[in-house]
Amino acid sequence: WAGLAMLGSLLLFGTLVSRRGARRRSALQAFCNGAAACVAALAALDGAVWGVTAVGGALSVALSDTVSGELGRRLDRRPRLLLFGPVLPSGADGAMSAAGTLLGAVAAAAVPAFGMFAGASWGWSGVAWIAAAGMAGNLLDSLLGASVQPRLGRYGNDWVNLMATSAGALLAAQSAGAFGQ
Repeated sequence: WAGLAMLGSLLLFGTLVSRRGARRRSALQAFCNGAAACVAALAALDGAVWGVTAVGGALSVALSDTVSGELGRRLDRRPRLLLFGPVLPSGADGAMSAAGTLLGAVAAAAVPAFGMFAGASWGWSGVAWIAAAGMAGNLLDSLLGASVQPRLGRYGNDWVNLMATSAGALLAAQSAGAFGQ
């Protein structure tokens, strides 16, 4: 149930913050945003205790990235390269705003909180660890967006999302022992 609750939080909040009239997500985008969580969910079904935690990490990155990008673009018209660099156009690869980063952190925590409320036994310390993994993945997404994504061509953002959600899943899985998982 925890995994379904976390997926539901991504779908609910991701839909709420996405702009009306924005282009629809492609199958490749959905795959790249969800593949790490699906692999982790298969591990959880096989009895791996860290699997649900990894699902939380991957979905936390996906929601954090969506919220920070969508709301940051609307709330701050002067984002900076990786938050502290030169001002970039809104929506540029690697552009980050303080408002978007803060809201992304809240979103990163929402995913594991939903999982905890649905029965995951990690408590608030687990929510914090998984949210930190989600934010680390979101920051990696921005770093890769600024450096690697332009060289990856048309599907660069999709591959960057796959790398970032995978990193979030791995970081969350690694941290599972810190809160008793």
